[in-house]
Amino acid sequence: MTDAHRKQARGEGTCWAEHLARAADAFAREIRASVPDEFSQHARGALRETLLAIRGIVDAGVARLDAEAQEHAPPHKVDIE
Repeated sequence: MTDAHRKQARGEGTCWAEHLARAADAFAREIRASVPDEFSQHARGALRETLLAIRGIVDAGVARLDAEAQEHAPPHKVDIE
């Protein structure tokens, strides 16, 4: 296998990834153009609400872990002046 073939196999010296990205962008533009604006607005709103719900779950999990860590923390000496 030549050096050029090795580079091509690794994606170096080729623009296949660029072509794929352009194709994905073109596909997304076509899909966006084919749906009504009202749908897009509702879909964005639904995505936002979904992400906020996930954030709520993550925040609750972090709070629970913090509370558990605090419960199991060894007592520490407090200096009183």
